Amino acid sequence: MKLIDYSEESKETRREDGESRKICYIVMELLPGGEVFDLIYETGELEENLARRFFREMLMGVQHMHARGKAHRDLKLENMMFGENNKVVIIDFGFVTDTKGVGQLQGTGYHKKRCGTPGYMAPELLKGDIYKGTDVDLFALAVILFIMVTGSPPF
Repeated sequence: MKLIDYSEESKETRREDGESRKICYIVMELLPGGEVFDLIYETGELEENLARRFFREMLMGVQHMHARGKAHRDLKLENMMFGENNKVVIIDFGFVTDTKGVGQLQGTGYHKKRCGTPGYMAPELLKGDIYKGTDVDLFALAVILFIMVTGSPPF
């Protein structure tokens, strides 16, 4: 999702009393197609060729992140939206981390922080073990594919 503008030092003036207060804002691109989750919720499972197309776009997006040393760690249908020409766009980078590891695990490629959405979490995350961000992203993608093809979650 493209960042168009942001400010941490803007002011908002209330109409009622004319009083100003400091605000921050983020302007991002409009994704008029909504969430992939909503499409599946409304229609059930997707036809195989459509699921394949959407999944390929998701894989390409995740591959792009991983090639740049980042892991998402919260991939789910609700974080996949439709942009222009119904291209899948990955959103919500609140749990993105360096694939090399952070903190005490810096340089090992492993992480300890439990994050994400339970229905999409890899077993090592659910158990509280250390994990590789790229591996948990791939597990979540497998869950997404399962839901797109069957219309329901695997667990």
